[in-house]
Order: sequence, then C-alpha cells, then structure tokens
Amino acid sequence: MKRNPKGGAPARRFPGRTAAALLIAALLGPMSLVMFTAPAAAAEAAETIVIAGDHWCPFNCEPDSDRPGYMIEVARRAFEPAGHEVRYKIIPWARAIVSARRGLINAIAGAYKEDAPDFIYPENALAHVGFSIFVDVKTEWTYQSIATLRFISLGVINDYAYSLDIDDYILENMHEPNRIQIASGETPLKTNIRKLVHGRIDALIETPAVFWLAASEMDLADGLKAAGEAVPPRAANIAFSPALPQSAVHGRILSEAVERMRESGELADLQKKYGLPDWRESLPYQTSDSNAGTSSAP
Repeated sequence: MKRNPKGGAPARRFPGRTAAALLIAALLGPMSLVMFTAPAAAAEAAETIVIAGDHWCPFNCEPDSDRPGYMIEVARRAFEPAGHEVRYKIIPWARAIVSARRGLINAIAGAYKEDAPDFIYPENALAHVGFSIFVDVKTEWTYQSIATLRFISLGVINDYAYSLDIDDYILENMHEPNRIQIASGETPLKTNIRKLVHGRIDALIETPAVFWLAASEMDLADGLKAAGEAVPPRAANIAFSPALPQSAVHGRILSEAVERMRESGELADLQKKYGLPDWRESLPYQTSDSNAGTSSAP
C-alpha cells in the first residue's frame, strides 16, 4: 500500500468517487475523455515566458510598473489571452543573450538579428529603429563615416550590435580608451550620458528614441545634440531562445498578435502611449528641440 510522500498513514482512497467517475465515463463514452482531460491539458499548456534585457526605454522600461515598455506590453497582450504569464526583468544585455541562448530564459527584448543570429525572430517586427551619434551641444564635430570616428572617443554598450562596420571598428579599438569606451550593466546608456556630460567621452551611439527619453529623464537633453545618423533603421524585435523547443511557437504567436493588434488599432494605442509613431508610416524621429521630454521612433 502506498504511503504519503512524508510518511505516516497510508494515502486515503475514495472508492465512491472513483466508482462514480467510472460510471459517468461509461455513460458519456468518448465525450468524457474530453471533459475530464481538457482542464489538465490546458493547465499543462500554460507557460511562464521570461523576457529580459537591459533598460532600453521606451521599448522595454521598468518591470512591475504601469509602463514596462512598448515591447513588453505587446508581448503580454499576445501571450496572456492564451493563458501564459509574461515575466520581464532587467539584466545586463550580454547576460540576457547568454541566458536565453542557454535556455535559462525564454527571450530577449529589443534585439536585432545581428545581436543573436541563432535566435528565433517573429516574422512581424515590433519596431524599426536605427542608431545616431550624440555629442555635447558645443561640439563642432559631426559623424560622416567610420573614418571620422578615429578623431573622437566613442561610448558604446557591451555586446550591442550596431552595424558590421561599426562593430568591426569597436572590436579593433576596444582596448584603446581614447577611441572606444564600453559601458555595461542594467542602465549603460545613462552611464554613457553621464560620461559624455563630464567630458570623459566625446560622443555616444544610441537609438534616438531611447537616447532622448533617457537624456530628458536625467534633465540633460538641452545640453546634447545629434551629430549624424550612423545606422539606418532596421527591424528590432523580441527574440526567442534557440535552446527551447517552444520558441518557434512563441515567435508565431507574437507575430500573429502584432498583425491583429495593428488591424484593431491596439498597436497604435500602445505606440501613442510610448511616444512611438508606426514605423511603417516612415515618420522621422523627433529632435531634442521638439521632443519636450518624450521620445519617438521611425
């Protein structure tokens, strides 16, 4: 006779309930199989989907707030109706990539394919964003090409994928602080903005929407300006772990939800909430003169 897991008295049996269940099953036939197993199957199908990334607001912002970020809200509206729970946390970007690649978390937020080529990407992108160079308002230098970077010290973020030529330039000069300085941690952009304001770097590279929001939150936007576009906008997304078998399904669910939300107007409402126009409409970024503390994206 079986004992309960902690020892002690034998596990109780309920012959009356068992007999009743068998009688109902006999009367209902195949229909009973569906009735009795469907709830269990639904419970097993429900998942906790963990998404992580560094602070890249307005795309992914503060966890456990009413403004967790545009991409996080899209993900929740995609997965929660199916019974899944979305958990979002901020960790350094390099760690987020490694954790997802190992299957320790489900996905990373705000990824380009160049960030993690082996990951699973939804067919419908959540955004299209590029990178620009930002400097102090008194700086006369402007970005023209990779060659012009050799005249300045550029602040970048650990394991970010910018473009093939810029990534190669960073790799070649990463041990020369007069050319490249690398920030890491959960809020590396704010680290770079502080370094820029205090003259420890000459310029930094970032997505305009993300840069202007962070600079405004730090009350430093008025002293900074854009010095040229470095990388044209391209697809940015929530990318799913290549180590988890359900990632392909998750990618499809998110992609289909983006299309539904676009058709219903729900996506436009979220974009408006976060100061982001629809990139399909090819709207330009706002500048520091027009953002008035908000952010925008192409």
